[in-house]
Amino acid sequence: DSTDVNANTDFTHTFLVDGLSSRTKYSYQVQCIVADGTALDSMEGSFTTAPGGDDEVEVSFVWAADLAGQGYGRNPNFSVTNANGETVTGGYIVFDTMEALSPDFALFQGDLIYADGAIPAAINYTNGTEVLGTWVNNPSKDFVAVTLDEFRANWKYNHGDDKMQSFLAKTPIFVQWDDHEVTNNWYPTEVLVNSPLYEGNVSADELYNRSLQALIEFNPIESEFTYRSQRFGKHLEIFFPDFRSYRDPNPDNSNPTLTDMMGPEQVAWLKDGLKSSSATWKIISAHDPLGVVTGSEGDYDSFGNEDPAILGRELELQELLAFINDNGIENVV
Repeated sequence: DSTDVNANTDFTHTFLVDGLSSRTKYSYQVQCIVADGTALDSMEGSFTTAPGGDDEVEVSFVWAADLAGQGYGRNPNFSVTNANGETVTGGYIVFDTMEALSPDFALFQGDLIYADGAIPAAINYTNGTEVLGTWVNNPSKDFVAVTLDEFRANWKYNHGDDKMQSFLAKTPIFVQWDDHEVTNNWYPTEVLVNSPLYEGNVSADELYNRSLQALIEFNPIESEFTYRSQRFGKHLEIFFPDFRSYRDPNPDNSNPTLTDMMGPEQVAWLKDGLKSSSATWKIISAHDPLGVVTGSEGDYDSFGNEDPAILGRELELQELLAFINDNGIENVV
């Protein structure tokens, strides 16, 4: 297959490949032909398609989130010794570790870029009280994303890592997002007033739209990014909720009345999917914690808050858990 690309999508393209057999390994390579006729070949990639819904097979997978946050990016000097006694040096070592496990797929559960976090050339790291050393970022990414091209640059920065490239060339991924693809703890309709990260007042919805376009361009997503599910053989079905796009404002999360995290349509979709699934294991790939409190008073970002009463988004979670219990739905993780 071939297509022309241009600056409207930052010269990216998503190919939809259909008609493949289940549980089959395929290899692929991409060739780009630039305006002067020069042909550039990508590294060779491969993937194994999912088993059919009746295939009784073992499944292994890994999950990852929160890549290059708090100013810690691609350090060429960072070195660890893995469980096999091998020394691994430079870049995003986590991908080397995951690749060694040969997973069937990976769940990328959000914050796979920190658009709201600069990655300077060097940053001190501490034990909480004293400076222990200097973390070197080479290359660096010393800006906060506001424009579409800056959101794109965040994906290019992370995808430029050799270990991440090797992992992606061998491993199918399912992509979700959380807050840092846009900005910290954002919610729809929010206006960032006098934020130290931005000039003037900034609409989170405008950042959201730019971020969403970049996310779709640089990930294996067709044309729409929303909540969805994926069957993987007889024993596994994964549900991918979206805890960002449909939520009520964070300040409402301490209200005594229901505050949406998923919203009624998405909750109904998840209930129906769990109840009708014939898979042995039903995994909800939650990209925000269900029990751990995040944020602070006036900005509780996930389901929980610091009040012992059941409030705000906890009422939505209570509704979902009660439905699972009342309908005898087993093996929900």
